[in-house]
Amino acid sequence: MILRTQTYLQFGQSNKSIGAVLMLNPGSAMLADPGEANRLMTPNVPVTGLVKSDPTMDQLAELVRALYPNQEVQGRLQIYNLFSYREGNMNKFKTTWNKMSSSQRSTIAEKPLLDEYEHPWILVGWGCGQPKKWDEYKKAWLAAIRIAGTAKLGWRHPEQDYSYYHPCPQMMDKRQPYIDYIVEQHNSLVVYPTAHEESATTLETQLNKM
Repeated sequence: MILRTQTYLQFGQSNKSIGAVLMLNPGSAMLADPGEANRLMTPNVPVTGLVKSDPTMDQLAELVRALYPNQEVQGRLQIYNLFSYREGNMNKFKTTWNKMSSSQRSTIAEKPLLDEYEHPWILVGWGCGQPKKWDEYKKAWLAAIRIAGTAKLGWRHPEQDYSYYHPCPQMMDKRQPYIDYIVEQHNSLVVYPTAHEESATTLETQLNKM
């Protein structure tokens, strides 16, 4: 079993958060370095490295560029998942999850620790048509987002509770409409501080450390 955690898309050199995405679980993206990828076969050995891009990563990069047009994007898009278990086939993922013990399920369930970063927004896109028993994990994340006061983006399914469409639709002709929808939602919900407000916040932080 391969678990993938602490994933982000890097734009430029800054480590400042430009936003976050919350999906169900890591998909098919593999480590770019063959040597590092081979190390994944060694049990209980953590491996870090660049990940090869996949359609979901490409779609998220397009979304970020659409959210911040006419500018050079600088920062990180943090990627969270309900579960850290890497599996690109959803039917296989469900089968494996059903066979797991309660302790194994607890191990792969990512904890909603949003206070590590100051995200201007988080896009919820864990998909639709999933087992009701996963609702407890979804509720925990939604509660954490609400408590953190982070602007929540996402295309919610009109008839399914706790269901948000995945940011990379399988049908190619659905991908740009998804981006357009999120961009419009973002522009109406997310308010960024002015340069003066950012300077004041930085000064306050420095004074608090003294």
